[in-house]
Amino acid sequence: MFEDIKNKDTQGQPHSTEDMFDAVDPQADALPMPPRSQPAPVLDSAGLPVAIAVGPAQPLQDLADIEPRYQPASRGGWIKKLGIWLLSAGLIAVLGYGGWYAYATYLAPAFESQKQTEQNNNTTNQTTVNTNNQPVNITVPTNPVVPTPAPVIDQDQDGLTDVEESILGTAPTNPDTDGDGLTDYEEVKIYNSDPLLADTDNDGLTDREEGFTWKSDPRSPDTDGDGYQDGDEVRNGFNPIGPGKLAPPETAPVSGNVTP
Repeated sequence: MFEDIKNKDTQGQPHSTEDMFDAVDPQADALPMPPRSQPAPVLDSAGLPVAIAVGPAQPLQDLADIEPRYQPASRGGWIKKLGIWLLSAGLIAVLGYGGWYAYATYLAPAFESQKQTEQNNNTTNQTTVNTNNQPVNITVPTNPVVPTPAPVIDQDQDGLTDVEESILGTAPTNPDTDGDGLTDYEEVKIYNSDPLLADTDNDGLTDREEGFTWKSDPRSPDTDGDGYQDGDEVRNGFNPIGPGKLAPPETAPVSGNVTP
């Protein structure tokens, strides 16, 4: 089609342009407009429409009546915000300092003490190991220092130390405190008699006569339990440790004259 138009132009002949939409009816395809919606009428109790009275428009009296869409912040608002910010920052600083102080005063020393205790335990339990797997040389002193024991003092040489005699109440300078013929050591360690009494059981025989001569018990006044005291039996010639006589009564030894 465009080639025909071009050929006609080149021949110098007039031509007219055809409108391809001349045959189209502008009203044929027009879409119907939707009806304009009307506001619902206001009805009274009887269902009849009620007329709404609309008053005349009131003129604008003052431009101050119009609330502006943008109101710049007042100076007092900025000061208030700044005060709140400073108060918050101060509160955070106080809380931070309080936490640091509590840690430095209470928690840090406790942690350090626990750490030191663990290090001491590890050091105590640690075995020395040579990194070159060589035997460890331990130096032993050739002349070890041996603690010297405290000297034992026994002034009367009776076998009991002065400390023991001080506890018993005997004389540390007298080997026989009660004078019964037995040393303080013999009475305490062998016969279990009283080193402060010459006759421990008070039966008429000294502790030495009972323990050394007659072999009776210096702690019992009636060794054989026959109802007679050991001293009475000996003075009358009877055996203090069993039945029978020792000798005739007129030759029986008497306490104080007994010879071992």
